[in-house]
Amino acid sequence: MGAAESNIGGRRSVSSQPLLQLDNIHKSFYGAEVLHGVNLDLCPGEVLGLVGENGAGKSTLMSILGGVYGFDSGTMRLGGEVYTPATPNDATRAGIAFIRQEFSLFSNLTVAENLFVDRFPRRGLSVDYKKMEERAQVYIDLFRLDISPRTRVESLPMGVRQIVEISKALEKDAKIIIFDEPTTSLSPKEKEELFEVIGGLKARGVSIIYISHILEDVMRLCDRTTVLRDGNSVGTFQNSALDKREIIRLMVGREMNQVYPTIEKEIGEPIYEVREFVRAGSRSPVSLEIRKGEIVGMFGLMGAGRTELLSSLFGAEPSEGGEILVRGKALTRPTPTRCIREGIAYVTESRRQEGLIMPKTIEENVTMVVLDRMTGALGVVDRSREKRTALDLVKKLTVKTSDPQRQFVKNLSGGNQQKVVIAKWVASEPKVFFMDEPTRGVDVGAKYEIYTYINELAREGCGVLLVSSEMEEVMGICDRILVMYRDRIVADIPKAAFDQERIIQYALEGGISDAG
Repeated sequence: MGAAESNIGGRRSVSSQPLLQLDNIHKSFYGAEVLHGVNLDLCPGEVLGLVGENGAGKSTLMSILGGVYGFDSGTMRLGGEVYTPATPNDATRAGIAFIRQEFSLFSNLTVAENLFVDRFPRRGLSVDYKKMEERAQVYIDLFRLDISPRTRVESLPMGVRQIVEISKALEKDAKIIIFDEPTTSLSPKEKEELFEVIGGLKARGVSIIYISHILEDVMRLCDRTTVLRDGNSVGTFQNSALDKREIIRLMVGREMNQVYPTIEKEIGEPIYEVREFVRAGSRSPVSLEIRKGEIVGMFGLMGAGRTELLSSLFGAEPSEGGEILVRGKALTRPTPTRCIREGIAYVTESRRQEGLIMPKTIEENVTMVVLDRMTGALGVVDRSREKRTALDLVKKLTVKTSDPQRQFVKNLSGGNQQKVVIAKWVASEPKVFFMDEPTRGVDVGAKYEIYTYINELAREGCGVLLVSSEMEEVMGICDRILVMYRDRIVADIPKAAFDQERIIQYALEGGISDAG
């Protein structure tokens, strides 16, 4: 896949005059103001970074731009004209497209059908499949994809699906494309290909707003960066005049010299043991242990089998053999219900699809795992206890909300959603915590808060098994690192022996499991 260099629709001229201007935008929810006069401008052919902690107002601002929300006061101009979209369709017609973390593709349809799903070309009363597939082939050639217009999306890797999303935007003549955390599901190779594509879009004069918590990518990719903090505009800065540390200071309003917090704790006896465990579909037995108060990292490349292993250990996917001991007691035929009963919690890697019920309130999500404990003999939930539990955990995990009983989790920022997921499991008072990519899509400030709480769980005697694709994260917070390669644990490395090059070598090539 290469950069988008073809001249579909004609190359747009690049100008220093703003294509988009947002001036003094205010927005309130439930009487609480969340945007306090935010400013943003975007020029043709520019890649503009948009950063800020979770809850800073990025999603709300982009939802206003996309016609999802109205705004209370301020002015938006697009191409010099006043712009006030009442619906997302208004934004689409104005040439604004979103590429979100969760793709809006229909996996059971073909590439061509997805490109035209809301406006199939017609020939009389029938769909003109020939025209549709010819047009889809233009984008396949543009991005040098090794697929057919008739390829079903469900068979495509995540990186190619993202290119299909971008093609949809271009087919609708998008002048502005907003990328919201676009690399969270991509492999390193797919990420590099995406950056090539964005470079090609920029060369054609398409304007990009790039939202990401991976500041290295923002620094590398963007021309300028707009920083939001607590619903306020901190400013827009030339990237040539910034470095990562300065961006963090602007985002959080303070210096953050320590990315990974430390805490005094004591590591005790084994609290969770796995012996010769085989998940369904794998022939490789896995053995591991987690001690009381220990944070064990699990690192590996995409496809190494980390998520599948955690899911099987929790009983969400079948297993074919092996032994599990929880505090010395055998856990036979694990199921999610049995695991929860034995004090095991599982934060999955997909908070929106598997961790939360998005149309429900914060309170309902926080208490869902322990609702049976709050239900009396007559089957009536003790609402006062439910409210008290939710408020305590919202405060403990510093979830930013105006009202946990009324606010829906779908309206929270990604970092605050993740805190709600963790709070949900903390309510069950677990002794063992599985965490799969717990800080994915979370800003640096919220990451620090989540790290601090993970450390607190360990200090209180909980054992934590933490899967992460970020090398710095597992080295920064974990006491040991297990490295997975093709469904096998090939290394068990203690903190004193952490070495980035060595860990990567195990992840790339496998090896003989050792103790360091």
